[in-house]
Amino acid sequence: MSEVNFIPKHLNQHPVVFRGMTMMEVAGTTVVSFAVGLMIGIPVAIVFGEIPLVPTIAFAAIPVGLILGGRVLERAKRNRPSSWFYRSIQYKFRKKNFAVFGGADLISDNSRFEIKRIKSNYRRR
Repeated sequence: MSEVNFIPKHLNQHPVVFRGMTMMEVAGTTVVSFAVGLMIGIPVAIVFGEIPLVPTIAFAAIPVGLILGGRVLERAKRNRPSSWFYRSIQYKFRKKNFAVFGGADLISDNSRFEIKRIKSNYRRR
């Protein structure tokens, strides 16, 4: 029976799909970009009186959001471990008392840690 001497470090990591983002990051950026496009498109459609502008602007916001979001995420994740970005999001939600995205599992204790010698009642003979 043969034995595996080396398992690559990147074997269990999500593959990079677009502009340094994984598939989940691309999907999240797409949803956020679409929502921002809707929020921009509704007032524009009301001003011009053209309802078809709402989905047009919303769908046009997706590539812009992917390009800009890719740059932002690339800078945020640069020179950090692969799980740092997700843990930082969980931590930010946890600080605001929202236990979402697995943030309830995080331990956030602000106490100070000190190492001191204490006197012991034990005496050597």
